[in-house]
Amino acid sequence: MSGEIRLRPQTDYVTGEDGRLAVDRLWRYDDLEVAFAWMRDKVGKKKVRLPERNVSPPREHEVSASTRALIEEAYAADLTLYRSIG
Repeated sequence: MSGEIRLRPQTDYVTGEDGRLAVDRLWRYDDLEVAFAWMRDKVGKKKVRLPERNVSPPREHEVSASTRALIEEAYAADLTLYRSIG
């Protein structure tokens, strides 16, 4: 990853200085329907649609084992948090 732009871990945005979760709710990106259903319930609307916009076209992703290991090491805290969310 040398020479690349370093993206801040997502945990930087949702945890406090003590490393503990500092938000009331957190949803997995791969299960946004659960988050959206919760939001619809909170505002009392059952038939709100959320249109998809700015969607990337599907494509194959090939990541070598060594690259994956580098990413997992750099974002270990994010992976731990992600795996802890139902």
